[in-house]
Amino acid sequence: MLEKLIDRDGGFAFGAAWYPRGGAYGPLRRRYAMVLMLHEGEAVISCDGLSHPLRAGQSALIRNRTTLEIHYPPGVATSISWCEASPSEEIGTGAQLVEEPAIVATSSRAEALQRAGLDLKSDNAAVEIDLRDALGQAVFAAVLLDAWQIMPVAAPPPRIALARDLLRGGYREPWTVAGLAARCNLTREHLTASFRRHFGMTPARYLWRLRAAAGRRLLIETGWSVDAIAVECGYKSPFHFSRQIKSVYGNTPSEIRALRGYRPPSDVAECAMDIVF
Repeated sequence: MLEKLIDRDGGFAFGAAWYPRGGAYGPLRRRYAMVLMLHEGEAVISCDGLSHPLRAGQSALIRNRTTLEIHYPPGVATSISWCEASPSEEIGTGAQLVEEPAIVATSSRAEALQRAGLDLKSDNAAVEIDLRDALGQAVFAAVLLDAWQIMPVAAPPPRIALARDLLRGGYREPWTVAGLAARCNLTREHLTASFRRHFGMTPARYLWRLRAAAGRRLLIETGWSVDAIAVECGYKSPFHFSRQIKSVYGNTPSEIRALRGYRPPSDVAECAMDIVF
């Protein structure tokens, strides 16, 4: 379920802010996934141009498509914290929970996990990054569970789910859309249209995303050469691999390896404007 919302291999970032008399954050102009917790005060989330109020004691599970801004009313003291991740490309099925931000009461479980993530140091030690990523996944899972209890989501049709699972289990294989469709007893046209409807992309693009995620893991966890990783993950050339890694994760293979997968928060990566009144 969680992989339908976030790219669990894309890294996580925690942060907190205090707006004593209100303020604003953003805009972020690319896709993000975020759990925003409002501890005190008020906020209005502007996600892809639509506004959603948030009150103290609530959390919002957000996955924007184009832009994201957060406004804090003037004259109101506001305290927030957040956990960010890279969004999954699957914009159907489970991700329908956050077509608009899913707003739930903040549970003690989710708040405790968030606090543990905030307490981590900011260095790039491998074991700390592993713990940060585990806590990040847990925060999203905890808030998703609360949202799931409010709005259960239907599963994709069995043959479409089979196509997805075949790609997940065999991303190294030289799949073609025609071959995958035949394996699932579907036409190419039906497979492509239904796959896009449920997962937000074609089967081919989904396959390349799986390969990119596997490549990122190998960059972090092994000392293999970029050439060897590219071959292992099914890429046609190291250049193709490097270009897609940069496109998906924002860093080159060498940068990912040097940082051991650390994901900078959006206020650093995006230079988003943060106004405190």
